[in-house]
Amino acid sequence: MIRQIISILFLFMLIICVLPAVELELMDTVTLTGGGEDDFIKAPAPFSVTEDGYYLIPDYKDSDVKIFDVKGRFVKRVGSKGHGPNELIEPRGSDYLVGRYLVLDMGRRAFMLYSRDKDSIIKQTDMLLSMAMGNDVALMKDDRVLISGHAAGKDGKN
Repeated sequence: MIRQIISILFLFMLIICVLPAVELELMDTVTLTGGGEDDFIKAPAPFSVTEDGYYLIPDYKDSDVKIFDVKGRFVKRVGSKGHGPNELIEPRGSDYLVGRYLVLDMGRRAFMLYSRDKDSIIKQTDMLLSMAMGNDVALMKDDRVLISGHAAGKDGKN
């Protein structure tokens, strides 16, 4: 018994010594502000930030994406609940990469693709149906989407 405890402690100490130290530094904080029902975030999913500082926050309870500016002020909401154009059912993940925004809609088993638009901030451009659903998504530079370890092209295939 004592031998096992010593072995576990030794293993624990070895792991602590081998792991690299990571130093985190708080750069800045932003408080999201609004004042109405439209801007209240009920159930946020992972958010993205555009190159000019807009915060894009999917809300899976309201079935929309809430947009806040660089100072945290509510700007607008994009989408509403439904199966039609510019509608979402259950947005759960998102990613932004150089003018492209992707929202994982678990309720529709689809990826909603948006492009950066100067007037409306983001504008829906396409929808990619997919049988491969994951909890996390990432846009890649070569127009591919990484879905929790599955790469898919624009046609939804690997």
